[in-house]
Amino acid sequence: MDKKPNPETSALARAMAKIEAEVREGVSHGHFDLAISCKIANSGKRELLVKAGKNHRFLIPESELKQSA
Repeated sequence: MDKKPNPETSALARAMAKIEAEVREGVSHGHFDLAISCKIANSGKRELLVKAGKNHRFLIPESELKQSA
């Protein structure tokens, strides 16, 4: 089900796609645990961590946040 990340896709879009995929997979299984946390890292980037069996880390540049607002 996991696809290779497309470097042309924004980090925020990849993170949102991963979250959606984890929720859909969890619902199809009937049970799941999912945790999402975020903190500001170096240079104002957001470090988004999706914990769903495995940890998935996304570094989202501040410039992407301004585009999606």
